[in-house]
Amino acid sequence: MTPRAGYISALYQNWFFQELKDPMINFSEKAVPVLLQTNQVSVFLPVLTKGFGMTHGECTTVHDFLAGELELSEQYIENRIQTIFLNGKAVDNIKAAGLSDKDTLALSAAMPGLVGATFRRGGRYAAMRQNVSHSNSCTSVPDKTKTIVLKLFNLVAKEIGPGLLARGIRIQGSDLIHCLIDQPDDFWKECKIFVDKRSAAKKTILDSSLENNVISLRVTPPS
Repeated sequence: MTPRAGYISALYQNWFFQELKDPMINFSEKAVPVLLQTNQVSVFLPVLTKGFGMTHGECTTVHDFLAGELELSEQYIENRIQTIFLNGKAVDNIKAAGLSDKDTLALSAAMPGLVGATFRRGGRYAAMRQNVSHSNSCTSVPDKTKTIVLKLFNLVAKEIGPGLLARGIRIQGSDLIHCLIDQPDDFWKECKIFVDKRSAAKKTILDSSLENNVISLRVTPPS
């Protein structure tokens, strides 16, 4: 890899695998259940990109997780998810890359330009980023419950994000507050809020007491 290509790759990798602003969040700890009923799901796309927690127990590889836990079709996995980072390393062989507890997995559709082509899994330019490629090894234990941080980018976030939000994801309370605090009155007029299965007001969901809690968040259309 040339120095220029290496510099671009490093920038791209750092953007893709940005650290959470807070210390590593224990998404497996007890969470406060929050249900928001709204049609404005796009409001929550930044949360999907920053990273959210998902717990699973049977998935040992990245492919197992995509097909099993996320319930994505083989066609979608092969044709749409073109770039995958596991702990900051580009993944080419998703059936050989093991998924362990507290891993960070980032998924993206095809990116533009040479850098996008370089990080495309199995692409012709993969050799240009050998120093930031994931080594294909699977040492994951299938019976142990694992919690990973998942990050979704661009079209992948828009396409599979709403389904995951409807099923439920785990996020930091401060991220939810940051996402909602500047929403206009029209959003709140339409949005129904439930905290711990009880109807709640806007001030409850924006209260600083939730800031340091893990939130089990579901976002569904109004009933």
